[in-house]
Amino acid sequence: MLTKQLAAEFLGVNVRTLERYTQEGKIGSRYEKGKTRSVLVYDSEELQAFKAAQETTTYKPAVDQTPTNPDRNETALSKFVEVSQPLHLMEELDHLADVLKAIREEQEIDRKSVPIHHKLTLSLAEASALSGLSRSRLRAAIKDGTLTAQIIGRGYRVKRTDLEDYVDNL
Repeated sequence: MLTKQLAAEFLGVNVRTLERYTQEGKIGSRYEKGKTRSVLVYDSEELQAFKAAQETTTYKPAVDQTPTNPDRNETALSKFVEVSQPLHLMEELDHLADVLKAIREEQEIDRKSVPIHHKLTLSLAEASALSGLSRSRLRAAIKDGTLTAQIIGRGYRVKRTDLEDYVDNL
């Protein structure tokens, strides 16, 4: 019988990995009475069998490359992608990249961005860009009450008119 630490060292893994193997049911464990409390122990024969099974390497292909119909030379991927000619992966990837680029461009056109000088409320970064004052100076003005602002979400929002009044009073 091996304790958790010794079993982990025997398998060449850390304790957390050993616990995961136990939780997944790959390795059995049991509690035995110790001097002061119950101790989790592992059977050494079961650990040896598990280690031997782990050391045997099995190779599995990422994609099944066996033709489903030898006459047409199709791959397993052609079950999901309609292909009239033999599959050329690079051409398909280029086509998908073009489609994604067109979608991204369409989304950017749909987003209506309002220029800073047309906005009614401004973030500190926008107020700084519009007024030419630093964000720290604007924050200090908010704290001492010379610039009115509201906290919306995680940042300050300043009304455009309040910013203009503050800049005029400088």
